[in-house]
Amino acid sequence: TGGSTAARFAAESGLSVCLIDSKDRKEIGNKICGDAVGSEIFDFLKIKHPRDDELSCKIKGAKLYSPNLKKCIDLTDPKQAGYIVNRIEFGQRLLNEALDTGVELFIDNTMALDLLYSQNTVSGVKVKLGNGEKVDLRSKILIDASGFYSPLRKNVKSTLIEKEILKEDSILCYREIIKFSPQDLNITNPDYISIILDQDKAPGGYIWYFPKNQSSLNIGIGTFMNLKGKVKDLYRQNVFNEFIKTSKYEIISSGG
Repeated sequence: TGGSTAARFAAESGLSVCLIDSKDRKEIGNKICGDAVGSEIFDFLKIKHPRDDELSCKIKGAKLYSPNLKKCIDLTDPKQAGYIVNRIEFGQRLLNEALDTGVELFIDNTMALDLLYSQNTVSGVKVKLGNGEKVDLRSKILIDASGFYSPLRKNVKSTLIEKEILKEDSILCYREIIKFSPQDLNITNPDYISIILDQDKAPGGYIWYFPKNQSSLNIGIGTFMNLKGKVKDLYRQNVFNEFIKTSKYEIISSGG
């Protein structure tokens, strides 16, 4: 979605734009995350706020809890308000807006492999197409919006860009979106996202509890990267078992 937004504004500025994505077109926007986004960014970028199928619910702010849940800091002001979005519908809207704005070439199922250089300056990107063919795409400007696991960052010939992100600067996350009947489980603080800081239950990170609507939650955990083999167990013990007090539920999505 970051790539779609960048492509849109580049096209609006009169540039000739090629947008590539590693996913199939219909899967763009399908991403594991908390699904929360602040309202202020839409006004800043002058793009439409989430609505209709892409909007799960509106949130008034955030609640930051101590480990025993007895202390709470309310973060409630216009800058903290926002939305919980349905990620794929939201991502598809941003993609379609980019294409409608004038992106000249869109290629899905395409993996960025390496940077191309000319006279010590980035001049494009080598990609692998969906059919397995490797091709060079030349450009005057290259925007890498592939996120944390970018395959391009390590090959940047510049000291201005961090090539390796230290483990202590990262957290490993796992989350599930869980659906249930409102008669079986009540949402706590449905107008707020909640973050719980507990270094025993979530070492190096935090627990989150994000309502999506009256009958579903996005709940998850972030921990130190070296707990890779234990994060799902920590989630089950300290998040799922803590908040899902019913046997009647459906896991809509899971991953990390």
